[in-house]
Amino acid sequence: MQANDFRIANASVKELIISNTPIHYEGSICRTFPHLVRFCGSTSKAETEKSLPVMWDLTMLSNTLQDFIVYRPKYVSQNSALLNVTMEEMLKVFLEAVKHYYPELLFYFLQTPHARECTGGLKLRLGANLSRLTVKGLTVFVKIAPKPLCFEENNQLEYVDFSGSLFPSNFAGFRGLTKLKYLTLENTRINTLPKNFLQYFPARS
Repeated sequence: MQANDFRIANASVKELIISNTPIHYEGSICRTFPHLVRFCGSTSKAETEKSLPVMWDLTMLSNTLQDFIVYRPKYVSQNSALLNVTMEEMLKVFLEAVKHYYPELLFYFLQTPHARECTGGLKLRLGANLSRLTVKGLTVFVKIAPKPLCFEENNQLEYVDFSGSLFPSNFAGFRGLTKLKYLTLENTRINTLPKNFLQYFPARS
């Protein structure tokens, strides 16, 4: 799917649903569908430099998106091995792709303050209205990620489902999800979590 090839005149697309079909995405979905409220897409095993930042572009830059779902169809085999590289090495590849193909996302990262205690040295700023994030059956992390995944605390995220996605066996957790009400890490191959894992989530009576 080449997002830049889509042009729909006199229409405002609020939902984009691609079900049970392995799709390879390239280009800015956020720019093509600027009024998108809900995105549901299935992915393929194929990955290129241009496709690597696609979903980041959508979830970080869209101020209308509320519900984001991406999953791998069950009949598409998943690579069972995490990439044996450091987060710094992966981030370098990712930023090169951003530099060449996603100028708005590049500006976003240039404006993001450095956070030494976080994965990739960043606190991620999500789209202003994103409240539900579902990523199923994907390899979302490199093998070595000793620091937590951090988000700026003004996010609206209430629901996170990473079930079936591959994480490092030793996962350092999340920071900044101050409004979270639901989280599942089922079948992610995580064996250990830090003792203070729950400390950074909102207290519930």
